[in-house]
Amino acid sequence: MKCPKCLNNQKYKDGMTCHRCHRRFVLNPKTTIFSDIAIHKSIRQVSGAGHYYFTYNQLFSQIFRLARKKMRTFRIALFSVLFFFVIWGLFLVSFPVGPLFALTLFFIIVPIKIGIGTGKIANVAGYLDHRHGKIGNIINTYHRVHPIEKMVDGKRFKSSELHTPDDETKEYAPERILIVEHNDLADMLIMNRFHLENKTLVVSAEKYPRNIFDACQTFLHNHPDLPVCLLHDASKKGGQMREKLLADSTWNLKSAKIKDIGLFPHDTDRLKPPMWLPSGSKGDKILLTKKSDEHIRNGYRMPVDIAQPKPLMGALGLAAVSGMALLSSELLAELQQDATGAGGMGGWGGGFG
Repeated sequence: MKCPKCLNNQKYKDGMTCHRCHRRFVLNPKTTIFSDIAIHKSIRQVSGAGHYYFTYNQLFSQIFRLARKKMRTFRIALFSVLFFFVIWGLFLVSFPVGPLFALTLFFIIVPIKIGIGTGKIANVAGYLDHRHGKIGNIINTYHRVHPIEKMVDGKRFKSSELHTPDDETKEYAPERILIVEHNDLADMLIMNRFHLENKTLVVSAEKYPRNIFDACQTFLHNHPDLPVCLLHDASKKGGQMREKLLADSTWNLKSAKIKDIGLFPHDTDRLKPPMWLPSGSKGDKILLTKKSDEHIRNGYRMPVDIAQPKPLMGALGLAAVSGMALLSSELLAELQQDATGAGGMGGWGGGFG
């Protein structure tokens, strides 16, 4: 086990507390394919080495990609072992020599001892079915012991809503309003100063943060032509977001210029692969197939924030200004032109998997 704090390598038998810096190890290598250092690296990856705030979904998708990489490595290793035994068996049939029998037992017993005996094969195999709950439990367990500072939860401005970053939200004249489906996504965008860099007032469909919702009403009253963009998951609920907002008279959106920029189900099918998360009543299996309409009918959703903060905000800024839908062929073509720069097509595609 490698300590994320001091990088000390420690054997499992020496305990779950680092002997050098006394940091507590959270993840037991006997029961999970992930280590503390792997989760620490995932956090640094999704946060851009600590520069960006991120949502739970963004960390989840990063660790999920790591799990898939481990699974591919496991499959290759397993195939190699099986291939070796097949060749070895054919050799024994052709040349039945006594000493080779002992070598055969050695090459059979050692992999079993290393793999099944330590639980590694069983543990990795347990992740082959893409279970949402397994990774979720790992994140929650790690977060309880070592709070993840940069992970937002949709509550950053609940207790002090008048204190958005530097209290700048009311100090500029936005060129558009962006209504996002979830509070934590509003947190992520505001904490990363997306609203200032893109001159966009960001508020959630749940009227959060409250002071920004109030400012939204003021801007809409004074500037009725101000564009309003909607951002939501590819899901049944996300598809109903526009109608729900229009039905709520407190939003005053009846005469607003509304542009829905997605995510739209048909656009998600171009991802390689898409990542559909279950609702609570649908078990916990993640789907990676390109059947968006079917998945939505069955209660699945693809969160917009499975992409990492930097590529997501880059593409979202372009979508909000141009009115193009996220993951649309038009927007991806624009990003392709900027692929040579930071946060271009490569970053966006990598962000979504």
